[in-house]
Amino acid sequence: MAQMRFITALLWLLAAAPLAAQEDARPDLSIREPERGARARTYVLASLIYKDAEDGIDRFPLAVPELIQYVEDNTELDVRLRGEDRTLRQLDGITLLYMSGNNAQLRIGAEDRRWLGRFLQDGGLLYAEDVRPRGLGRFRFGDAGRSGTPFDRQFKELVKDSDILGADGSRWRKVPRDHALYSSFFALPDGPPPGAHQPGTITDLEMLEYRGRVAVLFSDLNLTYFWGDPQAHSRAPSLRFGVNLLVFAIARQQAGPALR
Repeated sequence: MAQMRFITALLWLLAAAPLAAQEDARPDLSIREPERGARARTYVLASLIYKDAEDGIDRFPLAVPELIQYVEDNTELDVRLRGEDRTLRQLDGITLLYMSGNNAQLRIGAEDRRWLGRFLQDGGLLYAEDVRPRGLGRFRFGDAGRSGTPFDRQFKELVKDSDILGADGSRWRKVPRDHALYSSFFALPDGPPPGAHQPGTITDLEMLEYRGRVAVLFSDLNLTYFWGDPQAHSRAPSLRFGVNLLVFAIARQQAGPALR
């Protein structure tokens, strides 16, 4: 039932235009207001701030604003988007929560874990990514693009907490290439684009589902580096993926929470 509601919401979002199958396609896509005559809804993309996360190392402050700018400049999505920085105690009304990390220790207390758990269990979507910044004239790739890095381990341990997703937080699986995430706006038949990382063993995103709906998406591919650095070369593929992620998140929110 939850999957059918998501499909209905996604079809509703895309009803005004065909899928953008080519890189330069500009679909005429319009999201209707929820009620006739009502003010258009604003969709919030929130970048998570947490203790010890260092700007430019663990999080890219421009990632969300630059993605929103790309949507405005390169698509005809008729939506109101707002980017915000939020803490784990400020998760109300969020369409997509973005969290990243590199070296920071995830020292997240019990109360904050409960807030995150409530957000995810009530239908929220979290996109988390293990990131690496650009250093002096070159990428500090390090061990990006590989499993078992510090943020990878800490984050996956975090979501297994009984206050967050509990047993569901251990059921990671790859996002299949035919998943709606890769066709929600731009056609991405090969799955996620190449990220800013060394060739490694990771080529796919991972996901956790809660009551049959995607609750968490995880990336080791450093894709949001390209969102957050206006000077980075070959940004378009990662930004197009970001548009798909955003449309997917909006469709989930329109579909409503999973049936309990």
